[in-house]
Amino acid sequence: MSVYPCANGERVMGEGKEALVVCSDRSMGIGITVWDLETGERILHIPTCASPAHGLVCLRNQFLVASQINRHGSVGGGSVFTWSLNKPHPPLQSYPMEAIGPLSCTRDGMYLVGGASSGNAYIWEVTSGRLLKTWHAHSKALKCIVFSGDGSFLISGSGDGRICAWSIIGGSITAMTFCGVGLLSASEDCTVCLWDITSWVIIRRFNHPKGAVTNLIVIPQHSLVSASSRKRNSNQFRVSLLDKCPQSASPCQELVTFLPSCSSLEDDQIPNFFQRANTLDRQIFDLEHEQTPAAMQMKVETTMDNRMWATRMTKHVMEMNKHLQSRLLDMMQCRLYWPTEMDSSAINSSKKKKKLQVESPPLIGEELAKPPC
Repeated sequence: MSVYPCANGERVMGEGKEALVVCSDRSMGIGITVWDLETGERILHIPTCASPAHGLVCLRNQFLVASQINRHGSVGGGSVFTWSLNKPHPPLQSYPMEAIGPLSCTRDGMYLVGGASSGNAYIWEVTSGRLLKTWHAHSKALKCIVFSGDGSFLISGSGDGRICAWSIIGGSITAMTFCGVGLLSASEDCTVCLWDITSWVIIRRFNHPKGAVTNLIVIPQHSLVSASSRKRNSNQFRVSLLDKCPQSASPCQELVTFLPSCSSLEDDQIPNFFQRANTLDRQIFDLEHEQTPAAMQMKVETTMDNRMWATRMTKHVMEMNKHLQSRLLDMMQCRLYWPTEMDSSAINSSKKKKKLQVESPPLIGEELAKPPC
């Protein structure tokens, strides 16, 4: 006979009362009986149930789950029945790979574990019915299974005389982070656990059925409140689109980049000027949002500085133009004198060539006038 004190001190059938749930493994016709613990009155009877030892559990004080005996000729043998306590519906019948004996569930009712006579253990996610893991826990049949108070460990007892403790955090740890309450860890079984770092007990468990959690961050909840419902923040952080490629410099910036190599100004004066200008522009932009007189005064001072800098740059460019013009005149003068020298040298070389041509033919004629041997 299986005896289960449903509700664990919480109300189920009445205000602040508890009910006693019992069943037997003798026959399916006996079923499940529910009594009032205070009065002894029978509250409910559920037919067609014969569960082995430790095969009856209550999920979240809303459902009864019972494994069925697997005898020859038994109806529904080896299956697992689930009844709703507040709805008179037929049981939901599940058929695992093999007959399940003892059952256990976590306190939050999210996971259900069953043990088989072969020594195998099975763990399911209750909301989806998905079989999360199966493993060979013992060499002989499992007799009883129980979860730890925080649901982080599963303790199993078997006919081989051994008691084993298993961690139900499935798969490897994929992410970790700290929060104000404790430590958060995520694993490949699509769950996130909140741990008390002093007692190492799971405080809360979060399920992410859409996939394994690979990233964890903790943010303040007020960040999720819309800006309209909060007080105006003058120092609100701004973001922009990220550039795909480096931005090409403007013509003015390119001129400033090459000027220091031939300028009489100090080498770091122009870059420092632009750094100061960029800083002032950001300050003015922030102050303009506040609409203060300091922003207007700073803008006027910046404009005057820009005009003075433009005047200095204009004088510098004019000096460069004068220097380039003088260099250009020198080059043109040199170009004018070069052709006369080249013409005289060319005339001398042509005269020498003609003289050689005139003197060479008589030598050839004298050779021809010699009598033959």
